[in-house]
Amino acid sequence: MNARTLDETLFKGGKNMINEEIEMFGFDKELYASNFLPIYSQLEYKPNFILQIPIVLPFELGFDSGRCTTMKIDSSVITFHFTDVTYDNNIWAGNYKSVTIPLFKLSKTRVVMTLLSTEKIEVDEKLSDSFDMLLDNLNLVIRSYLIITKDVKVQRVNREMLEYLTIYRTVTPETWEISMGIFLINTNIAAPKEKLDEEKQQHIIFFSGAIAHYLNPFITSEEMMVSSRRYLLNGNYRETIIFAQTGIETFLSALYSAMLTIEGITPQKIQEMMEKTPFITMLKREFQARIGGSWDVNKISTTVGKWYRETYLLRNKVVHVGFDPEINDARGAIDAANELRIYVIGLLNKSRKYASIKEMITVSSSKKK
Repeated sequence: MNARTLDETLFKGGKNMINEEIEMFGFDKELYASNFLPIYSQLEYKPNFILQIPIVLPFELGFDSGRCTTMKIDSSVITFHFTDVTYDNNIWAGNYKSVTIPLFKLSKTRVVMTLLSTEKIEVDEKLSDSFDMLLDNLNLVIRSYLIITKDVKVQRVNREMLEYLTIYRTVTPETWEISMGIFLINTNIAAPKEKLDEEKQQHIIFFSGAIAHYLNPFITSEEMMVSSRRYLLNGNYRETIIFAQTGIETFLSALYSAMLTIEGITPQKIQEMMEKTPFITMLKREFQARIGGSWDVNKISTTVGKWYRETYLLRNKVVHVGFDPEINDARGAIDAANELRIYVIGLLNKSRKYASIKEMITVSSSKKK
């Protein structure tokens, strides 16, 4: 990718000078001709088709409102136009029907992502791919901002972090013919939760006591697995994979400890044994003789082999190599981890000696993916 960045134009015109077209998409016909086209000419580029997709970032960047940056990417040109979105932060804790606590303003950054092409883009076929390409290049700017400013509230963004839909427009510069439409970015549409039945609500209150008194050794692993699904929903794919694997490690470690307890080993001795046993060694050596099953990580057609390839090794790749996973990697890691947990529960169902362990697991375990 050959990228040439121009740190260009700052638009600070008065409110009465800005029409709706400029507010929504950063420029109209006149502003495009006077402020944008000269920049594209410097790049020796003549756009014949324009695609614009605005988004609101889940945080604020410290750019001046109106800042633009343009980069040439292979045979296309991209412009990002940054503006501020300021809104009231309603405080509802005091009174859920009316706000009694003084309001204060919050800001986020809105970005109009503009893709310019020498040829017409078939929007029906290429809109999603074009959006992903624009977002990938916007993340170059965001990563640069993160590294230089060290702002911990800023992070790379993906679809799951954004509002679920936006309005896009296409423009033919020569005639200024405009077409607009709605683009669904993700399916994370907030909806009221269905209320739990009385029995489940009571069970939740009761189970909090089990957590407080450390009565269930599998609580941590379940919390890790739920956290991994939350990270997936929020678009944090590295964290998804790390937490999915951590959920398995804490799950199997708790299982091994529970087995040793049934075998009459003292808590102090269990602690010593677990500290001296690497995780993968424990997995290969300690479970098959006790509950059966296939625990050879090299048999990729088995549940354990699939988990080893799609969760364990991928987690190592993320942590040790800095691999940047995509959504399908994260989904695969969670699926493989959940399948392994379900597989182990199935093995315990067939065990007489260790059947009591399953009762603790099923309290906190879930087959939901």
